[in-house]
Amino acid sequence: MTLRFPQIGTLPASNVLDGLGNRHIWRSNIALISCSPEDKMSFFRTGQVLAATLFLSTAGTAQATSIDAGTILSTFGTISLGDYTLSSHTAAPIYVGGNFSGSHAVQAPGNGEGTVAPGISGTVVVAGDISGTPTLNNSTVLAGTISGNINGGNNTVTTGASVPAAAVRTAMEDLSRDLAAMTDTGASYDFSDQNQLSLTSGAGLDGFAVLNLGSGVFLQNGTLKSFSNTAGTFIVNIGGSNITIGANFNQDDSNVIFNFYEATQITVNSTFGFGILAPWAELNLNGGGTDTFVVGSTINQRTEVRGTFTGDLPETPAVPLPAAGLLLIGGLGAMAAVSRRKKAA
Repeated sequence: MTLRFPQIGTLPASNVLDGLGNRHIWRSNIALISCSPEDKMSFFRTGQVLAATLFLSTAGTAQATSIDAGTILSTFGTISLGDYTLSSHTAAPIYVGGNFSGSHAVQAPGNGEGTVAPGISGTVVVAGDISGTPTLNNSTVLAGTISGNINGGNNTVTTGASVPAAAVRTAMEDLSRDLAAMTDTGASYDFSDQNQLSLTSGAGLDGFAVLNLGSGVFLQNGTLKSFSNTAGTFIVNIGGSNITIGANFNQDDSNVIFNFYEATQITVNSTFGFGILAPWAELNLNGGGTDTFVVGSTINQRTEVRGTFTGDLPETPAVPLPAAGLLLIGGLGAMAAVSRRKKAA
């Protein structure tokens, strides 16, 4: 099937099935193929009218749409703000703000999808390129480009997607700063015996418990033997640029966020059952796995991520998406000015 335009040419249909039953969708702009100068001008003027109409009908929506950090944390398990490498089977939706490289299976329960913003969702959402041969079945993949191959079958694969990677990064960085600025609510801990580590949220305040720690040294060795969270969402703010997690924190709670607000390098060598928010860090997940979310500037994943965030976040301003309509109307104004100058000449 082709799309035909008088005096312009033909464009191939952009929705096809491959041999595995995966549906591939390409999103691209229509380009002029062959026409006379008069037809070009006519098409150009018609395009101006259509573009202006589209802007007026969608500008309000574009300006109103924003990135909500809570939605992303509660629907994606792995959130890499930059490049991402998958070297293990994983079991939760994946967001990648850079390029995705990997050849392992992604099997989100119920073929679940993560949501970046209205209309931008999928089991795997990648702003850049997907290389390698990841395996999915009955899932949705959204990417800028795919230089590799999606194994499996019955997937909906869309390329040419516009994913707001910069806005997502800003939302996660803002969240980390906001959490780090929260007042300690008096949570208790005892890290004196590395084989009997204990951590308790206490009652917290308005559904949030906060513990502010200047160092993550206690995470290097030992076992968390005693843990209790009765507050709702438990936020543990940890300073330090280079963090190694070797202690066994296997008491899962997807309402807990360990916020590494200064970290540039984090290596996880053991089971860690709490959420990791580290938007400026290279995050290396080497062993143990987690049943909740991870956020890193870049992520090298060699173990499973099996869940998402289930708690609440303090109210913070949402990050607005770029209003494409504003850019469009500016471009139309510039073109009109050029037209006027030509007529005056």
